[in-house]
Amino acid sequence: MRPTSVLLAMALLWTTVPQAAAQGISGEAEIVSDYRYRGVSLSNGRPALQASAEFESNAGFYLGGFGSWAPHDGGSNAVELDASAGWRGTIAGALTVDGGVSWYHYPGVADCDYAEAIATFGWERGDTGARAGIAWAPRQANLIDAAGDEDDNLYGFAAIERAIPGTPISLTLEAGYESGAFDGAARGGKLDWRGGVALSRGGFTASASYVGAVRPRAAAGERRREHGLVIALGRSF
Repeated sequence: MRPTSVLLAMALLWTTVPQAAAQGISGEAEIVSDYRYRGVSLSNGRPALQASAEFESNAGFYLGGFGSWAPHDGGSNAVELDASAGWRGTIAGALTVDGGVSWYHYPGVADCDYAEAIATFGWERGDTGARAGIAWAPRQANLIDAAGDEDDNLYGFAAIERAIPGTPISLTLEAGYESGAFDGAARGGKLDWRGGVALSRGGFTASASYVGAVRPRAAAGERRREHGLVIALGRSF
């Protein structure tokens, strides 16, 4: 898929989402200085254009899609297209749950598509929110670990968010641990973290985050750590 096709799709999403908002559809378009996923750059440190849309029913069931134009392992101009489905709702007081499955697709890149199940628990009180969850991708043909073997992948994460009262500014701290096909180390294990600040006003959000990942058990020749600053500007609907 060419970059121009992605840009056209993003432009279409930008114009159609506001008209469908009354039907339970939301969306976002964003440009990021570096597409980092679980601490690792998927854009080779380059900017990426991204867009997402989601339909949610009154009962809490949802369908969503995400697209990103960013260079990937298979070469430049690769595109990521994801689809997700699940349910979210309140289970007790301020405690919420979001459970679903996602399919990750990389057009033009061979042997990369895979499926993953994700469960997230959230809590919110006043200006503070917290969430924690786990994502598991079962053993699949396209999940190959650093040792060259077919493997599954397990990722656990936790985050806390704090809105500064009387301002449009919020702070976020997040950390995760990954083991399996995507940890990038033959002996296993990757830690990642993110600390950021965001300013939101009128549907626009500007943010700056410091993101990193480290593989404590990395062997000689394996990348032990990577980190960097990520700037993002987005518009939500």
